[in-house]
Amino acid sequence: MIKAFLLDDQDTNISVLKSQLTRYFPQVSLCGTATDSADAIPQIVAQRPDLLFLDIYMPGIDAFELLHRLEEHVPPELVFVTAYSEYALKAFEHQASGYLTKPVDAARLVLTVSKILERIQQRQALVRQEAGKVFASGEKKLALATQKGWVFVAQEAILYCESSGNYTTFFLNEGRQILVSRQIGTFEQLLPQQSFLRIHDRYIVNLKYICSYQRGSGGMLVLENGKELPVSVRRKEQLLQYFK
Repeated sequence: MIKAFLLDDQDTNISVLKSQLTRYFPQVSLCGTATDSADAIPQIVAQRPDLLFLDIYMPGIDAFELLHRLEEHVPPELVFVTAYSEYALKAFEHQASGYLTKPVDAARLVLTVSKILERIQQRQALVRQEAGKVFASGEKKLALATQKGWVFVAQEAILYCESSGNYTTFFLNEGRQILVSRQIGTFEQLLPQQSFLRIHDRYIVNLKYICSYQRGSGGMLVLENGKELPVSVRRKEQLLQYFK
C-alpha cells in the first residue's frame, strides 16, 4: 500500500479528495488528514507518508513554510492542491510532483497520481532489488550501482554517506569515495540500524567510527579520520540514546 496524507484548511475539500482517491486508487491508504499546518507536522513525521497532498494557503503557516519546518521529513512525492495557479512555479521549485487547481478535475487527478504511483513502485522495487544484493560471504557487502557498473562494498568499510539531492556519496575508511545515483533514504532502509544511524538529512554515519561528540544545538560528531559531521536537532536525541 502507498501511504498518503491530506492537508487542506477545509474539511469539505479533504472529503472530496479522499473520496476520489478511494474510488480510483484502492492501493492508496490514507494515513492522516489535517486542516492546520501545525497539527500536520507531528503526524507527517510519525506516519512518514509516501505522498502528501497540500493546500498552499493554510492557517498559521503556508505550505512552503510547512515544508521548511519538516526539514528531512518532507515526503518524496508532493502534490499541491490550490485555487491559485500563480504558485505553480514556486511549487515545482520545491520539487512538486503535481499541481492541481480547485475544483480538482478527476481526470487530471488520475493522470497525476498514476504517474506518481509508478515512480513510487519503481523505487520500492529498486529497494527490494538492491536489498537482495546485500549478501554475506564472510562479511556483509552492499551492491552500489555506479556509472561504470556495480561496486561491492563491505559494510564495515563505510565511514559515512552524504546526500546531494538525488545522489549519495559513500566515504570509505580507505579514503575512497563512491558516487551513486540514488537518494540517501534508499540506503537508510538498506543499512543495518544497529550499525548505521541517520544523524542529519544529509548524513548517515557508521557508529563504529565515531571518535567523539561535541555538544551544541544539534551537536557535531567527530569520526576517527577527523571528519566532523553535524547532527540535526531532530536527530540528536536518538544519537544520545545510542551513547547511553
